[in-house]
Amino acid sequence: MAAGITCLKMCLLVIVTSRTPEVSDSRGGVTWWLILPKMVILILLMFGDRLTKGSSTHDVCISENFKVQCQPDEVILMEKALYGRMDTGRCLSQGSDNIGCSNDVLGFLDQWCSGQNMCDFMPIAKFAQVKTKWCGQMLSFLRTEHRCLKGL
Repeated sequence: MAAGITCLKMCLLVIVTSRTPEVSDSRGGVTWWLILPKMVILILLMFGDRLTKGSSTHDVCISENFKVQCQPDEVILMEKALYGRMDTGRCLSQGSDNIGCSNDVLGFLDQWCSGQNMCDFMPIAKFAQVKTKWCGQMLSFLRTEHRCLKGL
């Protein structure tokens, strides 16, 4: 990790001290809006390996258990979480009422799961206590998107 930070500092130093036309203005100062995309790409190239794989999406029906587990050296990062009746499919059959209503529950799942190696709960038990306007009294389901990150 220290080698990565040292390399990052050196790369930034090279970018900041360069006076090429593409990164310098007419007075010789650095044009940051031209450098910023290059810096982002550089950082992603250097630290992108900390992401083990792309996001995983899960639909968890109301009667099912939500369980996510990463590798032993990884932690969960919750990226999206909706509770509601987003569409028909595995949890809701065709012809179901109130399709398209949902609530963003990322804050709850972030608190319960992000930074943990494993997250396991029953949505009906957790969301029965949440005082948020759901889709009427109709049964809903949980749709999540998460990523596993290598621990620091």
